[in-house]
Amino acid sequence: MVDLTRIVDDLALLIREAREKELWFFCRYQDLWLTPSELERKNAVGLYVWGPDNWILRSPTDAWQAAEDQVKVAIKKRDQIKVMIDAWKVGCEVDK
Repeated sequence: MVDLTRIVDDLALLIREAREKELWFFCRYQDLWLTPSELERKNAVGLYVWGPDNWILRSPTDAWQAAEDQVKVAIKKRDQIKVMIDAWKVGCEVDK
């Protein structure tokens, strides 16, 4: 059986460490980033009450870079779709 009190206590220690080291929480399973304050607020209402082994303390700049990488992937995908649409339109005009 899961002891939620122990998990909350363990997370409180990890939250303190994150604040001291100016780090954020990252959960690789969910690709989720939270500041220590955000995790604390979420825990207070019963959300993300996952054991410390589910969290990695990482630099906020890592979160920024991860977002930048996602933007680059999205732009590349958008550009590929535009090429496909343009090619499709040419094909449609030829069929007429």
